[in-house]
Amino acid sequence: MENNWNENKIKKTSAENKLELEELDRYHEAGHSVLCVLDGEIITRITIDPVGGSSIDTDFKLEELQYDEYFSNEDTRSQINRKIQTYYAGYYSEYGYLLAKGHEIDFNHFYTRKILDSNFSLKSTDFDFIRGILNKITGDEKNQNMIREEQKTNAKNFVKKYWKIIQKTAESLLETNDPVEIMKIINEHAADK
Repeated sequence: MENNWNENKIKKTSAENKLELEELDRYHEAGHSVLCVLDGEIITRITIDPVGGSSIDTDFKLEELQYDEYFSNEDTRSQINRKIQTYYAGYYSEYGYLLAKGHEIDFNHFYTRKILDSNFSLKSTDFDFIRGILNKITGDEKNQNMIREEQKTNAKNFVKKYWKIIQKTAESLLETNDPVEIMKIINEHAADK
């Protein structure tokens, strides 16, 4: 296993790994959730299951986007960019959590989700969605890379700006995965910001 983590690796039991993965998943889904709710989306379902797959569903439908208007319509471009940011926000929220725990990580290798000596190694479909969106916008790899890098930066800045709300949301996901409760928590904390 390639080690992009800090030097003080700790051997962990499967139960300890599972707990850390659950926490990572709560932060990941919290990052998605906060961005979606602040964009006015309604969360319809939240699942935290690091082995079977964690996810959130909202009332937003990717298939309704007009990808062919990306370069000609500012509103369409903004919507599509925000969706790409939403996918990256989950990863940058995990990244923030791990950095706060003292881990050194390289985001370029982070998507493999290898946690220290964990037996769990999950690849997310988030990157598949991003790749799919970019392919619908343009076949030009240079344009895709430019859009990808810009939205990664925007997602990273979003997570930094709303980190306290993401933390509170992740903590709340320990208690409930009720979409109404989670949206209420996000909106209450956003009003305080």
